[in-house]
Amino acid sequence: MSTAPPLHLLIAAATDKDPKNAAQILARVSAALPPPGGFDAILRRAVALPDSFVALVAEHGGDGQRVALAKNLCLTPLQLTVLIEAGGRPVVRAVFSPPAAETRTRAWGTSSDDDADEAGAKPGAEAVRAAEEAPDTVDPDTAVAVLQDHDCPPERALGLLRAQPLLAHTARVPTVDPALAWSSNQGQRLSAVPRQLDQPWESVTALSAEASLALGRGAMTPEDLCGRVRPALVAVQTMARLVRSRAPRFPDKASADAVVRPLLARTVGADPRAWALLAARLATATTPLTVLLADIAEEVAKSAAVGQVPGIDPPAKARPALLFLVRRLSADDIRALLPHFDERTTEDLIQGDAPIPAELLELAYDTGNRVLLGKVASHQHLRDEQAQRIRACDDIDLDRRLVWNRAGLTAALRGEVLAGFRPGGRPRREVDELLRQWIVESPDHLEPKTVVRCGDPVLVCLALGRRPRLRRIDLVDVVLSLWDRGGPEAVAAVVTSAPEAFPAPVRKVVDAALAAGATQELDAARERWDRGTGKAKKEPADSGEVPEWSVEPSRRLREYELPTGGDMTWIRSSVPGDVVTWGRPAVRALDALPLLCADGRSGEVRAALGAQVGGGLGSDPEAWAVFVQLLPEFAGTLPELAELSAAAAYRPEGAV
Repeated sequence: MSTAPPLHLLIAAATDKDPKNAAQILARVSAALPPPGGFDAILRRAVALPDSFVALVAEHGGDGQRVALAKNLCLTPLQLTVLIEAGGRPVVRAVFSPPAAETRTRAWGTSSDDDADEAGAKPGAEAVRAAEEAPDTVDPDTAVAVLQDHDCPPERALGLLRAQPLLAHTARVPTVDPALAWSSNQGQRLSAVPRQLDQPWESVTALSAEASLALGRGAMTPEDLCGRVRPALVAVQTMARLVRSRAPRFPDKASADAVVRPLLARTVGADPRAWALLAARLATATTPLTVLLADIAEEVAKSAAVGQVPGIDPPAKARPALLFLVRRLSADDIRALLPHFDERTTEDLIQGDAPIPAELLELAYDTGNRVLLGKVASHQHLRDEQAQRIRACDDIDLDRRLVWNRAGLTAALRGEVLAGFRPGGRPRREVDELLRQWIVESPDHLEPKTVVRCGDPVLVCLALGRRPRLRRIDLVDVVLSLWDRGGPEAVAAVVTSAPEAFPAPVRKVVDAALAAGATQELDAARERWDRGTGKAKKEPADSGEVPEWSVEPSRRLREYELPTGGDMTWIRSSVPGDVVTWGRPAVRALDALPLLCADGRSGEVRAALGAQVGGGLGSDPEAWAVFVQLLPEFAGTLPELAELSAAAAYRPEGAV
């Protein structure tokens, strides 16, 4: 837990809501915070802030506050230029050439004085002249050297930053503050990533880790992945990995669609010829994705649409990336491309380790594509109600997959399909030889209770040999299923082969039915031994309280205090409003909000703070001062503290 709770998030929310009184609130909060550091340490916390708050500090804050805010790694290039215009040379030095004591601590590792001298080498006269006369023509490395010169004037820095905004990230020297939960490795990587984006990337593993960090801190946009990262295959693989890991700016499928779908729509669309070219070139292309798609679109536009449309058959290396792009299309566009996919690509269209998207599930049902339906039938996230639509196809191959899908379907449904029952009152299917072979070769794959009612003598004997716990009525069901599917001969064969499985009362009824050649005795016994007449189950003993880690996040916020340390990643699945409303104690709730801001939700966080906390404090600076002073020790929630502070604030006699 940080020693500098992010009060600047709360003041930023007040700036959005009440800009007229924001300057007074800023001054009063700054005065109320105890030294050393005080509000300056808070301003350094890396969190995305609105332009209005940065402008407020630039205009009404002191020199120390401008310098502290400039060290916030999440500032945009425009926000940094605003601070430099107001703060001048101290801000430039704090960002691009900070003191060695702030950049070399135990967190950074030791470094010699020689290294410091080398890092502080001054740029040449030509580089300085170019930076002042034509900053947009200076190469990035030279521009970095100019900005990191300790004597760089603010005018020169502003010219370079306005001409090359990316320098706000690539030329910054990250500093270390013991009060912040921020490692040197993250700071170094954040400064390096934007400069490396234009270089070829061979490892998607390294890029995905660094891109996630850069996206969360504003040093890179999703459009950079499409337009700058090369080769295109690595860019697409990185986006796919970021979506699966819920990285900032890519927290879900919709966020990826918003970036990729317009790009696909204006280039390849749903044209199978374009997608065939993309499938053939994605694995070997050396250009960014936007360039590759534009080249393909231009080539398709120039060629005449004659002859047979080629199939979409990507190499194995590029198939997952290509399908990630395909899934960004609408259901109608995928339907148009589906006939052109090879069998393996069609099957992989539905991912095996993630819930089946509703649009792909409907696509499989509507088109009746047997490859897609086969993937659905075998899917671990398939549920019984969805499987009923597959059973309606009356396809033995799909039924085999349903029976074998132990991960997705219940034993009852799989046993019903194995027993040959078909929906719609159709006649019972004969025993499938291939299913019988599978079960004989892998007897442990299915539960004995699933197999024992199938009505096949061989499989029933195999299941009874595993000694499942069956009641008398269950054994009667086994016999009735055998009789219905194989006749009394099948019943006699099973009873003779596994006599120990049938207790005396059951064996007596079975022998009577065999002697009569009818099932009336079995039906009567089944009514007598009906499941409803059994003894009530004993309630399990209370095992005590549920472990906190297993509780759903919203309930966890309501029923438990936020911890002082440990893993807090679970809170990222919470709604910002819930954290503000229910998180306690108040200081830990406020300190946890930057985790949500790192996911690109800083606007939601400020809106929740403004509505539930800022509204309670109002525009009275004294109420804000009381809030700040009570925050470290208050055990309740943020809204409760805001209400208490507003009531306890000192007001001169006669003031409202």
